[in-house]
Amino acid sequence: MLNREKGVTFTEVMVTIAIIGIIAAIAIPAYQNHIFSERLTGASQAIYAQALMAKRQSVSNNDTRYFKIEDDSGDWCAFVSTTSDATCATSLLYTHGRDFSGVTVSTGVTSIFVMPALVATNVSVEITGENGDVKTLKIFENQMVVIE
Repeated sequence: MLNREKGVTFTEVMVTIAIIGIIAAIAIPAYQNHIFSERLTGASQAIYAQALMAKRQSVSNNDTRYFKIEDDSGDWCAFVSTTSDATCATSLLYTHGRDFSGVTVSTGVTSIFVMPALVATNVSVEITGENGDVKTLKIFENQMVVIE
């Protein structure tokens, strides 16, 4: 009867490590691209929610609301206001670019939702992800808000 040692050889360990390395080399870029895409989607949905809130407040209060995207210390900020001179700092509820790293948004945008006339200012806002993907928020004169 032969007395064999139990365990794995150095070659088996090296092959296992090589396989894990190959899988990681394939998976990490795909995962990174997924993260960039999710940040873009999250930022788009947050900005869209601010635009819808401006529309809802305008209709429910039968008053004018301003949806604004402004530069805030080198980053973007989207918010709703009752006055045209409001800033992100004076807004209680806002969406800020620091929560979505790598996502850029065209700033200096204002859309006005006017009631009882049921009209809005036409606006198109490009939202760009870190990987170059782009989504566009559009507000139409009839107060329709969409993301493409």
